[in-house]
Amino acid sequence: MSIVQKINWNIRKINLVLEKRRQTLQSMRAKMQQATIAPERKALLDKMYKNVLEQQKLLKGREKLRLHLRSMRDPTISEPDVIEATNVKKRSPFVMRIKQVNTVLEQKCKNLHKMRDRMRQEKCTSERKILVEKMYDLVLEKKKIEDLRDKLNFRLKAIQKDKIAEIAEISEPDVQETVDIKKDCATARRIEKINTILEQKCKDLDEMRERMRNEKCIPERQILLDKMYTLVLEKKKMENLRDQLNLLLVTNKNNEILDITTFKTHRPPDRDIIATQQNEIETARDAANCMQALQEYAMLQQNFRATGLLMQAEKALKNTNSYQEHDVTV
Repeated sequence: MSIVQKINWNIRKINLVLEKRRQTLQSMRAKMQQATIAPERKALLDKMYKNVLEQQKLLKGREKLRLHLRSMRDPTISEPDVIEATNVKKRSPFVMRIKQVNTVLEQKCKNLHKMRDRMRQEKCTSERKILVEKMYDLVLEKKKIEDLRDKLNFRLKAIQKDKIAEIAEISEPDVQETVDIKKDCATARRIEKINTILEQKCKDLDEMRERMRNEKCIPERQILLDKMYTLVLEKKKMENLRDQLNLLLVTNKNNEILDITTFKTHRPPDRDIIATQQNEIETARDAANCMQALQEYAMLQQNFRATGLLMQAEKALKNTNSYQEHDVTV
């Protein structure tokens, strides 16, 4: 296989890899558009950034091979090294110079170590004095070389940062849009947590109601009433916070409220909402729901006598033989 055939084969191979990279980037963009959790979006962004860097390297390699192939066919065209001299000068001299400086530093450290060993073994005072002066000069030289290496490393890092920033401007999406999406995801997660807490508080409240109906000791009933009152207050606060967060879920461009129904909440329907939306009480079950809503209202008003009476009424209503036999109409 001739050199021209090898170059053409390498170019075809790079094209195949580039096509795979392009398809991978497209699938990652689609996943990022569907992802709603911030950590997942961040991980996808990091992977996309690495893929773009590799894609840039492959494009540069393919361009060099094409220029080399053209220079072989037409002698008037310069070599790719000469054409891309500006890019090579930015990186390779610093890297080569840092390697040279590190080699010199390593040699200086070895010499210094040897001199220390000789000084430990030397007993003549004059010879020891000469060795100390040489070691002092070596340490000064070593310090200057280390300063030069630090300067070269600093300049190399600055150039690499500029390159990364240029690629990031091309590959990364709108920063403000990403920030808005992350904020919306965080708000949605907070709403889900609040709904879970509210569900637990509703269960605790139902359990306390059952205990209150069966409890006959007056002090215990008073303690349960206080706990229920605290739970109702916390529940109202959490509901207010949830309503405020729901209002924050708006899009950045069109200011349209996001569909909150997409965020699944396993919270059961609240009985007091069902009761307050009814204009008529047709069955005993509806009456029981209204009594529970009235109990919460009485607890918010700190009317413990009314709360106790309503609980007794609800208990008496539930102890009836059938809901169907005792229908109440208003």
